Amino acid sequence: MRHLIILIGLMTLSCSCLTAQQLSFSILKGDKRIGVQRVTQSQSGTETHYKLKGDASFWAMGKKNLSFISTCIIEGNAVKHAEVKEIVNDKIRSHTILECDGNSATFISECDKETSEIDRSIATTTITLLMQEPVGIDEIFSERHGAFLRLESIGNGEYALHMPNGRTNIYSYNEEGCQSVTVDHWFANIEFVRN
Repeated sequence: MRHLIILIGLMTLSCSCLTAQQLSFSILKGDKRIGVQRVTQSQSGTETHYKLKGDASFWAMGKKNLSFISTCIIEGNAVKHAEVKEIVNDKIRSHTILECDGNSATFISECDKETSEIDRSIATTTITLLMQEPVGIDEIFSERHGAFLRLESIGNGEYALHMPNGRTNIYSYNEEGCQSVTVDHWFANIEFVRN
């Protein structure tokens, strides 16, 4: 009986340390659904873990099957680790890793075999935009591009994220969180709509 009480106590303790929230987004090109993206936020002790997995199939100068995987760990008010992998037709198109020590970070682009140093702390990354509205935030680090991007509130729960290529992505929120993201892509506007 004593072992049962200890086991129940340990299970309760581990459950109280780990909570999760998952959101799902349909990926649309025009009015056609081309894929799905899921993002999960979980808490483990002082760390917040984010994981995104998206899959889409579309035609753009030939048939494309795209998989997108992104992870991020934030402890307190600083990113510890982030990683993004983009796979097109079973070939890795890009793979980036961000390692942070609190006051600085190293950004590694595996496919380009390039490394850069960031000489300041990173509080959050773009993956978090899918889980919470960025009230009061005017820049955010892109774990894919390895740069801080300008984030602009444009009113009515909408935010413009200014990309390094000059394009702009629009994030839309209501009281339930992120409802959609419109991505200004080179071949078409792609919309992620919360299910």
